[in-house]
Amino acid sequence: MNLTPFTDPPSLMGKLIRGIRKTCSRCGGGKLFKNWFTQFEDCPTCGLHFEREDGYFLGAMMVDFAVTELMFVIVLIVSLAATWPDLPVARLTILLVVTNLAVPLLFWPFSRTLWIAMERHFYLKSHQDP
Repeated sequence: MNLTPFTDPPSLMGKLIRGIRKTCSRCGGGKLFKNWFTQFEDCPTCGLHFEREDGYFLGAMMVDFAVTELMFVIVLIVSLAATWPDLPVARLTILLVVTNLAVPLLFWPFSRTLWIAMERHFYLKSHQDP
């Protein structure tokens, strides 16, 4: 592991941008995932350990859930507006079920890196860098 000096962005937005890019929120290093669903335990660039305790990624699951439900509402509103007053209930149901199945799978790695970014921002306000 090549440990290099890190530059933690001071702002929440800087950390969130790193999270959206699926890079380490501390150093900006990439390649944090072995595959779509398997994250490395530590950042290969700066050595930051991601899961500090059991249940750490429960927050990431909440981020994933929030984004999924937001997409559900957006798809529902757009679909209702586009098909009103003759609602294709069966098609609409299938579309919404597919949305609720696909979005959490597609957003999964982003929810983890965004959670790490948010947690690091708020945790570091009151603690030392682990």
